[in-house]
Amino acid sequence: YSIESDNKAHNVIINKEDIPVTYAFMAVPKLDNNAFLMGKIINWEDLNLLPAAARIYFDDSYIGVTAIDPNTVKDTLYLDLGRDKSITIKRQNLKEKCKEQVIGDDRIVTKTVEITIRNTKSMEIAFELEDQIPITADNTIKIELLKSDGAIHNDLTGKLTWKLKIKPKETKRVLFSFEVRYPKDKVIGAL
Repeated sequence: YSIESDNKAHNVIINKEDIPVTYAFMAVPKLDNNAFLMGKIINWEDLNLLPAAARIYFDDSYIGVTAIDPNTVKDTLYLDLGRDKSITIKRQNLKEKCKEQVIGDDRIVTKTVEITIRNTKSMEIAFELEDQIPITADNTIKIELLKSDGAIHNDLTGKLTWKLKIKPKETKRVLFSFEVRYPKDKVIGAL
């Protein structure tokens, strides 16, 4: 490269590689009701990546910037490719299936959450949905997952993960229910 000495910043391509990427949509509606398109790269350890911002091009058009974070212990590197407004998500507590009752010395709170996902695209999508039930280190509080609609449940973190295929113009619903049992004289917030 010949770089002009014009006192301006210049970008220089040192290396260019085409990397196979699998695309999936992901959402955590407990935190954000948007779907995010994610690029998943396997065998990324061989690429010698540095932590940096990366420019994203799709069909030779610049679409934005994402962050590369190779300081992960996971075998798959995830790249955030932005929000997708063509997928709508709604998360709500089903009030008719939520109840609170006192039995003996215990208060029992049952919650049911419904998550609705609508694919308005003209193609089928792979979708990863995450949510969470409460967890506790207090042995006087008992938390039980009652229904998960096929989610993978991590007992340590309370995380629920669904891997879905959603057809064009299809709406999918998942439900999960949990029960929290604790001494009636104890106050627990944010249930």
